Amino acid sequence: MSPRRNARATVSRPVTRGPTRALGQHFLRDDAIARRIVELVAPTPHDLVVEIGPGRGALTEHLAPSCRRLLALEVD
Repeated sequence: MSPRRNARATVSRPVTRGPTRALGQHFLRDDAIARRIVELVAPTPHDLVVEIGPGRGALTEHLAPSCRRLLALEVD
Protein backbone atom coordinates (compact mmCIF):
# COMPACT_ATOMS: atom_id res chain seq x y z
CA MET A 1 0.00 0.00 0.00
CA SER A 2 1.34 3.40 -0.89
CA PRO A 3 1.23 6.25 1.60
CA ARG A 4 -1.73 8.54 1.22
CA ARG A 5 -0.93 11.99 -0.15
CA ASN A 6 -2.21 15.03 1.72
CA ALA A 7 -3.52 12.83 4.53
CA ARG A 8 -5.24 14.79 7.25
CA ALA A 9 -6.66 13.56 10.53
CA THR A 10 -8.68 15.24 13.19
CA VAL A 11 -8.70 13.41 16.48
CA SER A 12 -10.84 14.45 19.37
CA ARG A 13 -10.23 12.29 22.43
CA PRO A 14 -11.82 12.64 25.83
CA VAL A 15 -9.91 11.50 28.90
CA THR A 16 -10.39 7.74 29.19
CA ARG A 17 -9.98 5.33 32.06
CA GLY A 18 -8.88 2.33 30.01
CA PRO A 19 -10.82 -0.73 28.84
CA THR A 20 -14.33 -1.10 30.15
CA ARG A 21 -15.46 -4.65 30.87
CA ALA A 22 -19.12 -3.61 30.53
CA LEU A 23 -18.44 -2.66 26.89
CA GLY A 24 -16.70 -5.98 26.19
CA GLN A 25 -13.54 -4.24 25.04
CA HIS A 26 -10.61 -6.20 23.68
CA PHE A 27 -7.60 -4.58 22.03
CA LEU A 28 -5.76 -5.91 18.99
CA ARG A 29 -2.02 -5.93 19.71
CA ASP A 30 -0.50 -8.03 16.94
CA ASP A 31 0.51 -5.78 14.03
CA ALA A 32 0.68 -8.74 11.63
CA ILE A 33 -2.95 -9.62 12.37
CA ALA A 34 -4.01 -5.97 11.90
CA ARG A 35 -2.28 -5.89 8.50
CA ARG A 36 -3.91 -9.19 7.51
CA ILE A 37 -7.39 -7.93 8.46
CA VAL A 38 -6.90 -4.80 6.34
CA GLU A 39 -5.59 -6.96 3.49
CA LEU A 40 -8.77 -9.07 3.64
CA VAL A 41 -11.00 -5.98 3.78
CA ALA A 42 -9.08 -4.65 0.75
CA PRO A 43 -10.14 -0.99 0.87
CA THR A 44 -9.54 1.02 -2.29
CA PRO A 45 -8.54 4.68 -2.70
CA HIS A 46 -12.21 5.40 -3.55
CA ASP A 47 -13.71 3.86 -0.39
CA LEU A 48 -15.23 5.49 2.65
CA VAL A 49 -14.48 3.17 5.57
CA VAL A 50 -16.28 3.34 8.91
CA GLU A 51 -14.46 1.68 11.79
CA ILE A 52 -16.63 1.10 14.85
CA GLY A 53 -14.69 0.87 18.10
CA PRO A 54 -11.16 1.67 16.90
CA GLY A 55 -9.77 1.43 20.43
CA ARG A 56 -6.08 2.27 20.33
CA GLY A 57 -5.99 2.45 16.52
CA ALA A 58 -4.35 -0.87 15.60
CA LEU A 59 -6.50 -1.19 12.47
CA THR A 60 -6.91 2.55 11.95
CA GLU A 61 -3.24 3.12 11.21
CA HIS A 62 -3.34 0.49 8.44
CA LEU A 63 -6.75 1.46 7.04
CA ALA A 64 -6.15 5.21 6.76
CA PRO A 65 -3.48 5.15 4.02
CA SER A 66 -5.51 2.81 1.80
CA CYS A 67 -8.93 4.50 1.62
CA ARG A 68 -10.35 7.85 0.56
CA ARG A 69 -11.79 8.62 3.97
CA LEU A 70 -11.86 6.84 7.30
CA LEU A 71 -14.35 7.56 10.06
CA ALA A 72 -13.37 5.91 13.34
CA LEU A 73 -16.14 6.03 15.94
CA GLU A 74 -15.47 5.22 19.58
CA VAL A 75 -18.25 5.19 22.17
CA ASP A 76 -16.01 6.07 25.08
